[in-house]
Amino acid sequence: VCKNEKGLHTVCKKDKSPERKRKPRGAENVADRRRADSLRLDAREPVQFCLTHNDLKLGVLTDLGSITPHVVQAFSGCDALVLEFNHDPQMLADGPYPYAVKKRVGGDFGHLTNAQARQFLDHADTARLKMLFVAHISQQNNAPELADAALSGWSDLASCQVIYATQETGFEWCDLREPTTSLEVAAQA
Repeated sequence: VCKNEKGLHTVCKKDKSPERKRKPRGAENVADRRRADSLRLDAREPVQFCLTHNDLKLGVLTDLGSITPHVVQAFSGCDALVLEFNHDPQMLADGPYPYAVKKRVGGDFGHLTNAQARQFLDHADTARLKMLFVAHISQQNNAPELADAALSGWSDLASCQVIYATQETGFEWCDLREPTTSLEVAAQA
């Protein structure tokens, strides 16, 4: 993995793993088109999803580790996005985790920082984004307020409903077909 001139990570070696063509059971009822991208992470087999139905697109982007141009392209144009804002680097460094865990979580194959999640939003096409779910917020190494600060100044913030999905609260079912009634919903504990 290398960083390009924009600070995004790119894969330098060709991935020789075979593509999986098996559909999950019942997936044909979920969406007209689905895409699961297997990425390198410290988890056994992390996947990120884009689901489309009619003209709506939902992205689920967690357990990522780093942002690549492929990820930016694949998750551009979402109407709703569940995006990992896992940790604040300073809180992780000062926190109680052993050094090896800190290195794993904060590494390129670990989890996204608040700044990396914001970087993704700055590079992706978010013009259609109606709902952003700020997710996978670490209880030990982050706070919703820090994720919120990372979103400050994001160009599409005023036109997007932001929902904070903490480990305690998660989030309710949302209907993308309904117009957004509030610009920000804080589902914080």
